Amino acid sequence: MRISFNLFSKNFYFFIIFPILITLFSCSSKNEKALEECKNASNYYKCLEDKNINSSKPDIQRTSSYKKEKSQCLNYFKKLKNQKLDNLPSKESIDLGCSNLAEEFALNPNHIAKKVSNIYVTTPNNPIRNYNDLGTLYKFCMVMDQSEGFKESDLTFRQIQNDLKFYCSCSTNSYSKLPRWSKDGKIFVGHETKDDLIGKSCWWQRPSQVTSNQGILYFVKKGNNFSSEYGIQIKSVKQAKIRNKYGRYISFTGLSTNEYEGTSGFTIPGTPGYLDCSWGGSGSSYYNDGYGTGSWSSGGYCYGQEGTDPIDVPGSPAGVQKDYFTYLLDCEDKTFDRKGDIAVSGSIYKKGWMETKEDSTAIYAEGVFCPIISSLPKDE
Repeated sequence: MRISFNLFSKNFYFFIIFPILITLFSCSSKNEKALEECKNASNYYKCLEDKNINSSKPDIQRTSSYKKEKSQCLNYFKKLKNQKLDNLPSKESIDLGCSNLAEEFALNPNHIAKKVSNIYVTTPNNPIRNYNDLGTLYKFCMVMDQSEGFKESDLTFRQIQNDLKFYCSCSTNSYSKLPRWSKDGKIFVGHETKDDLIGKSCWWQRPSQVTSNQGILYFVKKGNNFSSEYGIQIKSVKQAKIRNKYGRYISFTGLSTNEYEGTSGFTIPGTPGYLDCSWGGSGSSYYNDGYGTGSWSSGGYCYGQEGTDPIDVPGSPAGVQKDYFTYLLDCEDKTFDRKGDIAVSGSIYKKGWMETKEDSTAIYAEGVFCPIISSLPKDE
């Protein structure tokens, strides 16, 4: 009986387990080779697709690139923990965050966070001032337990994870595009004295909160869908040159709605007709004896005007424009001008400058693009 069992065990391993291990090893090698070959491709994901490689989480986690990046990340935070620094993330957050970071780096070997470790950010009241180079800030962003901040009732764990990945990458990328300045031999980006709102900008752009279609970014949610009434043409967003200067105004083409007022009806009164006549006159003349008598008369005339009926002028109803408008937005005053919006039905008058809170598209543009205005292309 023992011989039979041992024989079964050997057969089971040889015919069942061994082929599975060979298959897994083959798939892993195939993935590894493809990831390496696609590193320098112009479109990394398209390259993987052409090689029939699935860039899903399980496939990536089997690669040596993923394992290497995660190991380095865990070791980094282990060293920080040994320094007994305050406010370090929990062990669970570090493990999950390092896994997310390793996925990002394995999928994108040219990730911006790997290129900016020697560039420092000046952010007010930075709790990790000693570790504020961009590459390190990216690591901290990925491992900090921000699940409560990102969590919404209708978001899955995967959506929250994707939001966090985007948020950290967006922040790093946005900072890297800001003007640079040097101090004490170090390169800095950001602002020395005033708060920046790059975090807010990236927060508003989270994948769970926006969608893009044919170059239009939609951002107003209606249930599980996005409203088609508000959007921004991404390629149209630029720094506007006003009074020979950049850095305060942005211009863009935006889709929005504009409510305009109606007008009341009124009546133009009619006028009564009239006839005015002059009937002429008559008289007599007397002469001396021998000369006789006589009489005279003059003809009359009439003139007048026909009356007119009252004219009723109907009012124009109020309405809503849904259209693409050309915007000019003042990031300092938080006001905007929207070319082509109607103020009153049937009128040539436009609304002119308004506060951004008056328009959903202006609100979104101010929140997303004003904080990163210096990184936007210039409108020549």
